[in-house]
Amino acid sequence: DTSSSSRSGNTRTVVPFIAHESWRETVNFLCDSRRPLPILRSEFPAVNFDSVQHDDDPLWHKYQIEYGDHLEFDGMRESTDGMHLYRRAREAWTMLSQRPERNVVVVGHSAFFMHMFQPYLDEMMGVVEYADDEVRALMMDAGFGNCELKSVAFEIP
Repeated sequence: DTSSSSRSGNTRTVVPFIAHESWRETVNFLCDSRRPLPILRSEFPAVNFDSVQHDDDPLWHKYQIEYGDHLEFDGMRESTDGMHLYRRAREAWTMLSQRPERNVVVVGHSAFFMHMFQPYLDEMMGVVEYADDEVRALMMDAGFGNCELKSVAFEIP
């Protein structure tokens, strides 16, 4: 439900805030792991966490099994796993395409956006295709800054 009424009878739009595992930072370092779901729910009661299926972080767990504890391995984890990043990026775009809203805001972290919009892993080529060279240059020539806003129109083939 995206609308509600106030006591004065005015109707206002309530913007849904939805957490989704696919739109998160790449999981490379301990700081990239997420907190347990019950803590997130209590700290952010206005966010809908229904699509988050696990109390603990399954991505961090996956890479911890593969590479070991953060004290044992301090290199890149997910950022070197092109096939997993590709599947996660496709899932993220598909999730957005299934939303009823025509305009959405995605809040995320630069490394995940960089992998989609400025790919350096072969597996990530083609996740995002640009309409023309001007758009490609705009999105690929500069990185993503802290708190930066970029506007993107997309279609899921």
